[in-house]
Amino acid sequence: MFKFLKYAAVAAVLCGCERPAIQSLSVAALEDQPKVIAADIRTTGNMQTPFVTIDPVAPTAGSVPNFNMRVKSTSGAVPVFEGTAPLKSEYAPLAYGTKWKATVVVPYRIFWRNTSVTQSADFVVGAAKRCSSFDGELHHQGWGEAAEVRPVPARRPPLTQSTPVNWLETENARPSAVTGALGITIDNLPSPIGAESWIASIPTGSAYAILRHGSGVQIAIKTSRTIQLQLAVQANRGFQNGVPGGTEVFEWVYSRNKEVAAGDWHVVELPFPELPAPASKTSRVAITKINLNVANVRNGMQVTIDDVCPIT
Repeated sequence: MFKFLKYAAVAAVLCGCERPAIQSLSVAALEDQPKVIAADIRTTGNMQTPFVTIDPVAPTAGSVPNFNMRVKSTSGAVPVFEGTAPLKSEYAPLAYGTKWKATVVVPYRIFWRNTSVTQSADFVVGAAKRCSSFDGELHHQGWGEAAEVRPVPARRPPLTQSTPVNWLETENARPSAVTGALGITIDNLPSPIGAESWIASIPTGSAYAILRHGSGVQIAIKTSRTIQLQLAVQANRGFQNGVPGGTEVFEWVYSRNKEVAAGDWHVVELPFPELPAPASKTSRVAITKINLNVANVRNGMQVTIDDVCPIT
């Protein structure tokens, strides 16, 4: 019996009866990047060039041509093939928020006829690489989950409150197959004293590390009441003698206010303010914290943010 199986296997190879196998499939698709489909494929001698087909999952304008795959690396002993849809006009239908099905097709020849193995995966084209879009499973995407609300001028003793930064599943600044945004609702504020104005400060959390590499911040915002929006930047003016671990010097600086009217979504650009000079010739200035300040908040109002990107 063993000899028979051995001979059968040899005969299969000689006649080209082997069957390739797709062991895994992944898709990387952002609106400002080439779309890359990768697959681990167990190859055979009778295998032909694998390729990718892309079809819309929901009705959408335009179609995407097929493209071939080629070996880019190996995973163990298994070749990793990649196919790329570049940022060219024929692939323009792969726009933000559209949903597609990528199918890897591996043709091979068996007993003098052509056939293939296939594997598919659905994907949605995400927002730009360095943006926070909060869509689908992204949720807070590195942003803080509580905003600080404080009066200006400050009361004595100081008075601050905290309000949740909520993930809003059905909100979205742009049409998309998946949705999501962040929002705060202002409530339970004490009555103002004189000309006092309340400010809500929304922390960027770990997202500041991406935002600080631009020249400012672009944000989509929707508000139920006209507000003043500003960017709060905390800068490190350098380490003492340029040595990490030395004395740090911090300063707060602010951009000028941008008024945002109540109503539907607005896209606002907030350039970084002029940062302070380094503390010494051996130090440098680095942004260590970024907050969005929403001034002129009142009880019962809502503020929603989406598509937060560095200005490049």
